[in-house]
Amino acid sequence: WGATLYDFYHVYRIPGVSAIAKLPGSKLLNVMKKLGEFYAKDELLWAANEEDPRVVPVADTKVLIEAYENRVPMGIYNEHSMVDAVRESATRSRSVRAQIPPSEPLDREGGGGDDNVHLQERIPLHLLPETLYAHDPFNVLSLNPRKVKDTTWLSQPDLIRKYTLSLSPDVQDEVNRAKKRAEEMEELKARTLIILRYTRTKEQVENHEPTIEVPLPPYHRRLAKVEDGHLYISPVAKIGSGNHSVVYKAEWELPRDLLMEPRFCEACMKERTQEEIQRLKDSGRWDKLLRAADGEVIEREITCIVSPAFLHRTYCNFWNETRYGIRLRRNPMNIAPTNADSIVLRVNPTLTYQNPSRPETLCQHRIFPSSPVPRTARFNVAAKLSIENDRHLAREAQNYQKFPEHFFQNYNGYNIVPPIHDPVPVHALVPQFYGYYTPSPGSEVPTELRDDSDDDDDDGGAGDGDGDGDDHTDDDDKVVATERLYLSPILLLEHCGSPIEPDDLSIDDQQECTSLFLRLHEEGWLHESVAARNILAQQGSPTEFPAFSRKQLSFRLIDFGRSRACEKSAERMSEETAALALFRLQHGAFLR
Repeated sequence: WGATLYDFYHVYRIPGVSAIAKLPGSKLLNVMKKLGEFYAKDELLWAANEEDPRVVPVADTKVLIEAYENRVPMGIYNEHSMVDAVRESATRSRSVRAQIPPSEPLDREGGGGDDNVHLQERIPLHLLPETLYAHDPFNVLSLNPRKVKDTTWLSQPDLIRKYTLSLSPDVQDEVNRAKKRAEEMEELKARTLIILRYTRTKEQVENHEPTIEVPLPPYHRRLAKVEDGHLYISPVAKIGSGNHSVVYKAEWELPRDLLMEPRFCEACMKERTQEEIQRLKDSGRWDKLLRAADGEVIEREITCIVSPAFLHRTYCNFWNETRYGIRLRRNPMNIAPTNADSIVLRVNPTLTYQNPSRPETLCQHRIFPSSPVPRTARFNVAAKLSIENDRHLAREAQNYQKFPEHFFQNYNGYNIVPPIHDPVPVHALVPQFYGYYTPSPGSEVPTELRDDSDDDDDDGGAGDGDGDGDDHTDDDDKVVATERLYLSPILLLEHCGSPIEPDDLSIDDQQECTSLFLRLHEEGWLHESVAARNILAQQGSPTEFPAFSRKQLSFRLIDFGRSRACEKSAERMSEETAALALFRLQHGAFLR
């Protein structure tokens, strides 16, 4: 591994043998230290200061959601799917529902939803919705969608199917434990009082003014579990199909508070603090508090030192969550502690957290968008469906639950993955997994006989059917109406672009695509379906914001319905050879 391309060197590993290898500087540094060789001082110093491997977070979903909510009042949202009347009424109304109108989730021309946020963030399994309500007016979930001319969302009555999250027993046990831990942590946070202590300015120190500290409002509990979510799916958003499955781009609606955090206004805090200080002075209590004051007894209190110019809207995170638990950041702004000789005076102004989905909590300073926002957020995801009596989708869902965490993470730097000789980026290997949902008992919907002749002239529409429309009777309606449709399970994944065309890629991109299979092998897995259609490419990296993303491609490996653990080295070698042949690369040499 190397932090940059400049951290790799061409090295003769065996003196006198003309075999050149590429090695990272950090590895060479350790070898040279053991051998006592320090003649390459500049290179050694560079290697010693090299950045360590770390996980690079994806573009902040909170920022993307707020950017989308800012675009809505300007009329920049789902332009293809919105009708003028709805948009005009939305801009005139002040209600939450009208400001964010119930837009058509998917449009006919482009598949819809391109203005929505593409969900790329990893959602812990215990926060996946336990129940999924699938809105399917075109009967897509039966893999036999209705053949209609008008595919706009509001042209058909909505059909809602109920689905339940299905996890393997071991994973479900871990999810139950994670939910319990999350509830305990939320309880701990709610019973902890956080104090902001302002450092004094030079003028305040000279005037012997006290140090002011302000308690934060009671902690706003985050969701420890999500009861339900909604999925909107349409036939116009089909993005791929194969022998066993069909994939659609869909819109996933989740509670906004799942990914967003309420904030309090820094300007309000300063104003309320000054008002409280003035009230204490007017009442004569200020001097008494300076001389002596009994502290308030609380269960748990932690003080955070902040500067006078502290801005909470910069998303200062007081809580440091790790895999081993949670702890409070005692000095989140890295400010020097207050002089112990100064007097510390606590004032208690009235402060509240603000949430734009609850207009009554907003202040006049407008730290949030001026227009109300809904209490849910919609995201673009990929919904993979299975043909009837096929087990590939269920096996793929099981595999996603077995994959190690680093398969879903983006790392800085580059790796050399043998037999590749050149460094390749270390992006996420697979799409994010957002749950496997199966139809709930009783969710099947009777088949409906539809007369599509209504879309044409009222001439009977005999040409639209297989036989004479006059032979149709009411008794036939009753018989057919009792039949049940097959409903496919739903595998929700991150939408990662389109399949690649190997010949259109540069040599660097071809090596990166090959490394996806090699990284899978390194963890002991076989893909069992090496093909160009199972590698997706998208513009830019998930770690970059869309407005600033580069034209460079990033890649993901998909379709794990056949994947399994590797049992023999010959199996791995065979699939490795197939991956190299896919891009016409030679083993260990990479010559065209």
